[in-house]
Amino acid sequence: MNETPVIEIKDLTRRYGKQDAVNGLSLTVRPGRCYGFFGRNGAGKTTTIKCLLNLLRPTSGSVRVFGLDPQKDEVAVKSRIAYVPDVVAFYPWMTVRDTLEYAASFRSRWNRDTERALLAQFRLPLDHKTSHLSKGQRTQLALISAICPEPDLLVLDEPTSGLDPIVRREFIQTVIGAYQ
Repeated sequence: MNETPVIEIKDLTRRYGKQDAVNGLSLTVRPGRCYGFFGRNGAGKTTTIKCLLNLLRPTSGSVRVFGLDPQKDEVAVKSRIAYVPDVVAFYPWMTVRDTLEYAASFRSRWNRDTERALLAQFRLPLDHKTSHLSKGQRTQLALISAICPEPDLLVLDEPTSGLDPIVRREFIQTVIGAYQ
């Protein structure tokens, strides 16, 4: 079976001045797989993700997502991806409900049943402003916003860092459960 890789990175290098953040990385991710990208702090994990999302340009090498160049086909690529960054931020004046409605307005699909189930599981208060949420609650809100559009690719950049062990376990179980 000759399926186009979801992610294909060939000899990716990204420099900041004279410092290599990523040096010659090659990676292929096939459809239907779940991958963990592990490394020490400063190893280039976030830089690689930002190259995939066209938030940074590679110094050299190539990056393809769904067989497309994220620089040339940015809308086509980003419309199929959901991303939860390592630091989550929302408009502080919006409530949880406002934030979810805002996120849904940018997507062609939004699974309201999944939204209801995750809101109930996480017990997020719909009427609370995002500025009043804990770090764990903001991460949970980001996860709901990422899963509900049912993306073809979900990219999580250290979403459990700083979370307590119980919330971390719930988070991981939710991600795994959403894609089974």
